Amino acid sequence: MNHAWKLIKSVNSSSADSNEAQPKLILQSIELYAGFPASVRMETCGQFAAQLCQAAMEAHASKELTAHIRRAWYTLHALNPRRVSASTVGVWRSPLEQTKPKLAAQDIWLDPLSILRMDVRVFESADLADILLTVLAESLIQSRTALRRIFALRHREGGVLQKTHVSAMIQLQEASAVQLLIEAVACARNARVRWLVFEFIHARFLEQRTIQKLVHFQAYDVTAIDDMVAHVPSMHACSEFIPELLVQSAPGLQLFAVRLAAAVVAKYPIASNEGLAKEVILPHIQTTLVQIAGSATTDQLAVGNSMFEAIVVVSTAFVLIRNECAQLAKAVKAAAVDRAKITTQQQKECCARWAMCCDSVLAAVEAETAAARAKFVPIEDINTDAAVAALEALLKSDKKSGSGRNGSPKPDTKSGSGRNGSPKHAESSTLPPASAQQQSPSFYSAPMQSQFGAAAGNQKRPHSTMAGERGPRPPPGKRDDGPTLPGLSRSNGAIPGLRNLQPPPGSVTPNGGTLPSPHTDGQTGGPSAMPGTGG
Repeated sequence: MNHAWKLIKSVNSSSADSNEAQPKLILQSIELYAGFPASVRMETCGQFAAQLCQAAMEAHASKELTAHIRRAWYTLHALNPRRVSASTVGVWRSPLEQTKPKLAAQDIWLDPLSILRMDVRVFESADLADILLTVLAESLIQSRTALRRIFALRHREGGVLQKTHVSAMIQLQEASAVQLLIEAVACARNARVRWLVFEFIHARFLEQRTIQKLVHFQAYDVTAIDDMVAHVPSMHACSEFIPELLVQSAPGLQLFAVRLAAAVVAKYPIASNEGLAKEVILPHIQTTLVQIAGSATTDQLAVGNSMFEAIVVVSTAFVLIRNECAQLAKAVKAAAVDRAKITTQQQKECCARWAMCCDSVLAAVEAETAAARAKFVPIEDINTDAAVAALEALLKSDKKSGSGRNGSPKPDTKSGSGRNGSPKHAESSTLPPASAQQQSPSFYSAPMQSQFGAAAGNQKRPHSTMAGERGPRPPPGKRDDGPTLPGLSRSNGAIPGLRNLQPPPGSVTPNGGTLPSPHTDGQTGGPSAMPGTGG
């Protein structure tokens, strides 16, 4: 044991030696430590790992040394993971965190985000970054397990903490860790370090899709969007919640959502993303730009620039909807020009810059090749004098041509046109005279007209063309009773077997007579048969 402590102290003292002697001494210490008994190594693995990590921090530029320390660290970590991880986090804390009390293993899994409050030199070496991400992943799993165990104990005692609360807290904690890593990787210059961080984020997104949604609804720096889409394969799943993210009202979230949508559809130009761009992204961009066209506020200018860039990106990724992108740019320009007619001179200059920006976007959309596509110029960087001159020329041309709003021709009111420019119909030019018009046959005969008050006149169609052809009508004044049914006499109108259905006494028969009063049949007690029915 004493030899082990002396070896650990020798590693600490070797960090002050020259750069040439330091790697050799550390490698000799690692070889000697590997020969100690397992019980000794189990007892001292935490202290030895701390000394190795401290030496690696001092020599983070040496790839050979950090690679040897990384292999030795994983050997120590296999002996006692919690002790080695806690020692590593304690050594790599930032100078500000070093002034605070030392962290124990329990403090780390209660607050895994404390791991990321470390020295920035860790992200300058791929080997050290690999060790840090291993400790972070381990601590997140321990925190998740511990919080669920605490909930199970509190739930038995009737606590107010619910299962959904615990799940939300775990997800927010892991989403915050991912966001801190995104901010940290932006400062990393080592390509290997960046790849390791993006692989860690990709694993978290695959493990829980909810974390991916939380990270993007909380948003991060828009400059990191392109790197995230390029190096994290699971970013294609963002297309599932992009429509929900686009409707956020905060200008910062709108800017973030448009940038993210453009990057995702450009990276993955598939059929589903084409429909997303055509049915969701472009209509949202048009609605927003038409509302803020001509604005001079910083937030709205940033949103406008990002949306104009998104139009160019979408038109480049999907050639089939290039016409929709061009029409969108024209609509925004028309809105800016209309707003310039009713604003002050200062606002008119802003509208002129917006209109010229729309022209540049339209030219980029209609460009056939990438070489012919000009670089996008932000709204605030457009030359004001040139933009105002172009706007004045456009307004003068509109006045001379007499065009209406958005360049639509005005209706000709002097030529006797009707509403919406449609020509009025002359009263006697199209209809023939009344004498030349063919009179359709009257539906009613003269006696029926006098009886029911129906006036004769032109009908829409003759009776013979109506559904259910009935043949020629009978002469006026004569009734057509139709065919005679079997067993029914036209003379009396009675049906055998239906004696109870008799017309009232005194009714006029079809032959012109009257019915006699019924008499009682003494045998049956019912009315007797009418005359002529045969009993």
